[in-house]
Amino acid sequence: DGMWYLRDGGRWWRVLTYIPGFSYEEKLGVQQLRSAAELIGVFHRELQNLGYVFQHRLSGFHDTSAVMWQLQGTVTQHRHKLEDKGFTSFAEKVLQRYEQLREQLFRWPLRILHGDLKISNVRFDAYNNAIALLDLDTVGFYTVAVELGDMLRSWCSTGGEDDPDTEFSIDVWRQAMKGYLGAATFLSPAEKYSMIPGTELLTLELTARFLTDAYRQEYFTLDKTRYDSLYQQNSRRALVQWNLLQDFDRKRSELEAILKSLVK
Repeated sequence: DGMWYLRDGGRWWRVLTYIPGFSYEEKLGVQQLRSAAELIGVFHRELQNLGYVFQHRLSGFHDTSAVMWQLQGTVTQHRHKLEDKGFTSFAEKVLQRYEQLREQLFRWPLRILHGDLKISNVRFDAYNNAIALLDLDTVGFYTVAVELGDMLRSWCSTGGEDDPDTEFSIDVWRQAMKGYLGAATFLSPAEKYSMIPGTELLTLELTARFLTDAYRQEYFTLDKTRYDSLYQQNSRRALVQWNLLQDFDRKRSELEAILKSLVK
């Protein structure tokens, strides 16, 4: 009937523009990585003078302070359970590390950015060129540190959120930084160097979210094909993210050197 939506009982279906090409869940090749990062840099650059006033705000989205506050409340409420499982010291380490990073959160400007740059939100053509970004419902005001920190945490992880052997990929970091910084010419030097603490912060944030939900069981959906409970699923995922952060720490000096070589 020409409408842009269809209501089906309690559900709403929206009409969207179909973009021919390919989307991927798996890790990408060098050409795809650099092209995707470059497209993101262009996207960010073109939005800087938009002057748009957003009509919505995603409550709590990428609000690290709120995530840590929830974890602190979980420690207080479920301390006996945390102690029984040996997670009290783990939660306290996460909170202590956040305290070391918190002051840096207010040093970077807010910009109009995408908000959810997982690789499946990048569309590619048949020649491995990135041609579009998907899922624009998260577009809003963020810092580049948070935007790229979340992207790099996701892209540079060599395994899934359940894989205990996951490592932080230096090669992916290099290609992503080359592509992005080559296009994001609007960034200040401080924002370019914020990729390091930003990646640290967002890996820590996801660690806290998984650990919180292991006990509260209010957010993440249970993968019934692999786990018997949300506690089992999310406590494992919290440990995987924490291990990823430890690997990031071990490689930090090399990651910083790559970044420094690209900052102009």
